[in-house]
Amino acid sequence: MATLKSIAKATGYSVITVSRVINTPEKVKESTRKIIEAEIERQNFRPNILARALVQNRTNIIFVYIPPDIEAINPFFLHVVSGIGEVLGEKGFSLLLKRTWYNNEDCDGCIFMGLSGADEAKVYELSKVKPVCVFGYVEGVTSVDVDNYQGLLLMTNHVLSKGYKKITYLGIDESRRFIRQREKGFNEAILSKKDKLTVNYLYAKNNEKSAYKVVGNSLELGIIPEVIVCATDDMAIGAIRAIKEKGMEVPRDIAVTGFDGLGTQEVAHPRLTTIHQPIYEAGKALANRIILLIENKNNLPVKHTFIKTDILHRESL
Repeated sequence: MATLKSIAKATGYSVITVSRVINTPEKVKESTRKIIEAEIERQNFRPNILARALVQNRTNIIFVYIPPDIEAINPFFLHVVSGIGEVLGEKGFSLLLKRTWYNNEDCDGCIFMGLSGADEAKVYELSKVKPVCVFGYVEGVTSVDVDNYQGLLLMTNHVLSKGYKKITYLGIDESRRFIRQREKGFNEAILSKKDKLTVNYLYAKNNEKSAYKVVGNSLELGIIPEVIVCATDDMAIGAIRAIKEKGMEVPRDIAVTGFDGLGTQEVAHPRLTTIHQPIYEAGKALANRIILLIENKNNLPVKHTFIKTDILHRESL
C-alpha cells in the first residue's frame, strides 16, 4: 500500500517534503513538486482526508445557505448546488446545505445565495472573520454571479434587431439585486430607441401562475404587445399560456422571450427563446473560490466574477 514513506523513498525526498506537496503545494519548488506528484500518481496514493483535516485544524465542511422562501426543487439552485458539490467532492470537502441562517456551525467557510438587502450587511460582517463567498453580489465580499445586466441587454437588443416596436417587459415583483440588474439591461437597450417604441411594464411573482394571471389581465384590458420580454423562463411559460387562452399564437401574434435556460425552455410550446445562464459552472467557480479563501486563511483581495450569458434560439421569437 502506498504511504508517505514509500513515496519519499522512491523520490529521494523527505517525508516532510512529500507531506508539504500534499497539504501546502504552493510552498514547494515547482520542479520538486512535479517529481513527487508524478510518483503519487504512479503509486495511486490517496491521502487520508480526515487526518489531513485534523492536522490543518479544519472540518472540511462548507456551509451553503439557500433562503427558505425559495423552493427546494428550484432548478436554478439545484444546478448551482450540483456544481458546488462536484468541486467540493473532488477536493475532499463536504457540503452542509441549510435553509436557516448561519449560526456558528462548525465549518471552514460559507457560501450564501439568494440574499436580500438585509442579509447583505450580515454577510459582509461575517466575511471579516470567516471565508465567505456569495452567489450574487455584495460590496466588499468575494462573489460569483451571472451577468444579469448583460443577459437582458443582449436579449432586448436581439428583439429590437427583429423590428419589434410594441414591447412589454414582464419583471419580477421583488427587490433583489439580480432583478434590478435584469430590468436595467432591458432599459439600457431600449433607451436609444425609446421615442420609436411603445413600452409597457408588468410585474408578477416569479412563477408561471402569477405571470399567467398578470399577462391575462393585461390582454383583457386591450394591451396587446408584439413581444413580451420576460425576466425568467417560468414567467415566460405563464405568459405563453395566457396568450394562447386568448386565442392568439406565439410567436405569430405575440412573441415571448425568457431568461434562465435551465431546461424548461425545451418543454414549452413553442420552445422558448431564452438567455442561457451557465449556472453549473457558476457553482463550480463558487466552490473553487471558497476553497482558495480557506487555503489562504481568508487573506485574499475581494474578487467579483461575472459570468457571461448567451441566447438559446428557439421558436417563441
